[in-house]
Amino acid sequence: MVRPESHGVKATPAQGQAGRLVLLFWAYLFCLGLAMGGMTPYVGPWASQQLGASAQLIGILFACGAVGAMVGGPLLGMVTDRTGRRKGITICCLGLGGLGMLIMSQAHTVAIAILGMLGSSAGGICMGLLLVAAGDAVRHANPTRTGRPDSGSMSFVRMGFSLGFVAGAPLGGVLAQALGYPGLLAVLGISQVAIAAMALFVLPETGERAQGSHEEGVARGSLRPLVLFCLAGLLVMISDQAKTQFLPLRLTDELHMLPSTVGLLFGFQAMIELGTMPLAGLIADKIGLAPVLMVTFALPIPYLLVVSSTSNLAVLFALQVVQATAVAGFLALAFVQAQALAPGREGFATTLYGAGFSASRFAAGLLVGSMAQGVGVAGSLQLSAVPVLLGCLLLAISLRRPATAAGAVPGAGPVPGT
Repeated sequence: MVRPESHGVKATPAQGQAGRLVLLFWAYLFCLGLAMGGMTPYVGPWASQQLGASAQLIGILFACGAVGAMVGGPLLGMVTDRTGRRKGITICCLGLGGLGMLIMSQAHTVAIAILGMLGSSAGGICMGLLLVAAGDAVRHANPTRTGRPDSGSMSFVRMGFSLGFVAGAPLGGVLAQALGYPGLLAVLGISQVAIAAMALFVLPETGERAQGSHEEGVARGSLRPLVLFCLAGLLVMISDQAKTQFLPLRLTDELHMLPSTVGLLFGFQAMIELGTMPLAGLIADKIGLAPVLMVTFALPIPYLLVVSSTSNLAVLFALQVVQATAVAGFLALAFVQAQALAPGREGFATTLYGAGFSASRFAAGLLVGSMAQGVGVAGSLQLSAVPVLLGCLLLAISLRRPATAAGAVPGAGPVPGT
């Protein structure tokens, strides 16, 4: 990670500026995480109360938001690569996400609610766009560094969203209790629009860097390693979604745990992620991305096999540490690798990988749900380790591809100038 001082050596002005930019983008991702974390858990109750929606309609609303992020993310990423206007497009997405929440707060028909969900999905796209802009800004501020931004910095920036999301859920609950669900959505929407307006003055413009990188990338780039890598991430994320969607069912129905205990388990993992993300980034800067990614992508295999068979509460808590370490790889460091595999197309690479998170929700619900009908919830969790194994094989293939990033080899160790 970029630091003002390291090993007693004074930081250069460029390194100091890079450090300030890292903190700025961390703050923006934290605010975005607050908004998304404050909204997501309460979409179902809001739809039920305000629209009288059935469980099926609530599922359709979530699907609309996921489709918006899946389709819109890569398309906007390509636009930012071609135009170099990362700042303007990111601000528009922030504002559109806030406007979507405001529309939801006033929706009384299904059509308007769907329109609001599609608008709010722009907020999720912003995470990928902000990560790309952060990498561009850090490279621009510290030109002695070539190739990818250091993993520690990017993991730290990505952690801002996770911390905000964790804090947003209880904050949203307090606001919903005080103002009602429409009031909650209105407050979040106004706040996000205000953040977008502030971004006009505080976010740096990195268009020149993006445009130059695009020309270089077109001359060199093959997207095949990126596609293989994104498929690997998708397969691993399916296992994480299987855990999120079906592990609570096993814990409550089969092990008869209290909902509060289940919530404590998931909250414990979220808190551990706040430490594993920056730690994994620092380790990747020391030994290289490839070994860290290989280990973290593979960790869901033992996690799923054990969590589906144990009833020991202490073991379950220990397993959350394992999964939190895995998340540090496939939901943080993976964005750095995606950018390294597509120089000049960083926007497309980051948003394409991020779209896998939305796609994994669909896949997990369909595949794991179908398996649960035949082999039970525990059996479906065990079978969810198979996509992880396939994902690890695809990851190994993508890491063996020749590097295309200037000065950066996929899986290489620290880049000089860190």
